[in-house]
Amino acid sequence: MKKLLALMPLLFGAAACFGQAAVEIPGSFKSTHVKNTTVGAKTTLAFSNPHEGVKGSPFYFDSPQKAEIVIGGATYSDLEAMYNVYDNQVLYRNKQGNEFMLPADKVDKLVLTDPASNNTLSFVKFNAGKAGSAKLTPVLFEGSAIRLFIVPEITHRKADYTGAYNADRRYDEFVKKQDYYLVKNGGEPEKVKLNKKSLLQLVNDKSKQVEAFIKNEQVNVSSEEGWVKVLAYYESL
Repeated sequence: MKKLLALMPLLFGAAACFGQAAVEIPGSFKSTHVKNTTVGAKTTLAFSNPHEGVKGSPFYFDSPQKAEIVIGGATYSDLEAMYNVYDNQVLYRNKQGNEFMLPADKVDKLVLTDPASNNTLSFVKFNAGKAGSAKLTPVLFEGSAIRLFIVPEITHRKADYTGAYNADRRYDEFVKKQDYYLVKNGGEPEKVKLNKKSLLQLVNDKSKQVEAFIKNEQVNVSSEEGWVKVLAYYESL
């Protein structure tokens, strides 16, 4: 196991300055106590040199985001954070540059804001019906009747040098994928594909109006943005 102390300054860069007092969220671990068992001694090398060690990233976003963390009704803001999907951890830093790891299962809500674009994405606990407990999951759309979630998955694939037909993978690698799940009227989560057929099936009670809206507005219904736009229109009818 390797401590993340050397890793975290590479992830976060120089400390940011905020106006409120420094905070340590209950249940957190200081960076000197944080251990990572996922990729062994190659972890630090992976981020300091992308051509050696482990390729890819275990994080949902590969750069620090402005963050707000909600736990048990208490809101902690003026933070920078990254969500490690693979290890199910939230790494965060307060205004004084102190770095901590928080097990994601302790977090009720995580709000990440891109400092460049100011785009915000909220993560809440959600179980897509798979085995295991609910995990932090991005909410792509949240309306009065419909919620659309992005369910990320990051796996660790070992290098493979053996066999006549191997892929000649010379590095361990983090492999990312994501699925989409929709909950309608508080029902069971339903896995969906972002295409026109799936979308019209979900809004079949008002499919004619929705189809006309898609055509008139020239909505790309294979994109996340297109689904958000159409679902917002559907809920307005």
